[in-house]
Amino acid sequence: MVENAVVKISGNPTSLKELVPQVAAAHKAVTRAADDLAAAKPPANAEADNAKIVAALRAIAVQLGKLEAAAKAGDAAAAFAAGRAVQNAPEVKQAEAATKDLKAKGYDIGVFGG
Repeated sequence: MVENAVVKISGNPTSLKELVPQVAAAHKAVTRAADDLAAAKPPANAEADNAKIVAALRAIAVQLGKLEAAAKAGDAAAAFAAGRAVQNAPEVKQAEAATKDLKAKGYDIGVFGG
């Protein structure tokens, strides 16, 4: 669900207006995934990693909200800045490390496992 929504953004929209529904869908999917993961009860040795992934999803959701607003306003510079903020978010880098840690512990984490 998250992967499909985010991959649609990675396409090549011809305008910011075309980008709006794609970003809105990704924002909704990422927010739902963060909420679902936050509500999960992971084993003790996965709690910290789970929290890092939730934090990353929430950080991504914030930036997707900014990207959506910028696209609706036709503000290309703000849209670009929001996209870069996702790529450079420290929470995303921490989540990448958390997914590696979970995999090393033997957990199958699906799409997050890269």
